[in-house]
Amino acid sequence: MDADPANATVPPELDNPLWQYALALWSDSTIEALCLALQQRGWSVTRILCACWLASRGRMYSQEPAPVNQWRQRITQPLRALRQHLPRNDATVSRLRSRVAMAELEAERVELALAYGALPEASEAADAAAADAVIWSNLRAAAPQHDIDADTRELMTALIQHLSLHSTAHSVDGTTPCAG
Repeated sequence: MDADPANATVPPELDNPLWQYALALWSDSTIEALCLALQQRGWSVTRILCACWLASRGRMYSQEPAPVNQWRQRITQPLRALRQHLPRNDATVSRLRSRVAMAELEAERVELALAYGALPEASEAADAAAADAVIWSNLRAAAPQHDIDADTRELMTALIQHLSLHSTAHSVDGTTPCAG
């Protein structure tokens, strides 16, 4: 891959199982809120989603592929920072803020496509007990730092519990409910 992710060849599969999984999880307002709370603590939501997706298939998340991290640092994060700097309730920039938010979402979609192309192939879903252990391990691997304080641990626990509830009610790829 080129050193500059903006010049990278993006995998053609923008609509892939990882993206569909992310959409299914994001439709759950509690999971969305927990992911965003972790993001406020320095976590990457796309890294969380990758860790959860791999766990739902019994796969370990060890480290993020470099192209994904480069894309996030050079494309997604600057778009997020720009959106966050634009006033929320200012009518003169509301349309601009909305378009930047759409660009940020599309950048995250590319980020997930890059991850999907580089992560280990998913296998069959793991049973729920095994998946809970794998998801905990995967979230630890996806954490921005090794030391996890009590509040972050509580958010992680709530996310794992809610993933389990979500997986019993939804099929994320049309074939297999995510175990969680």
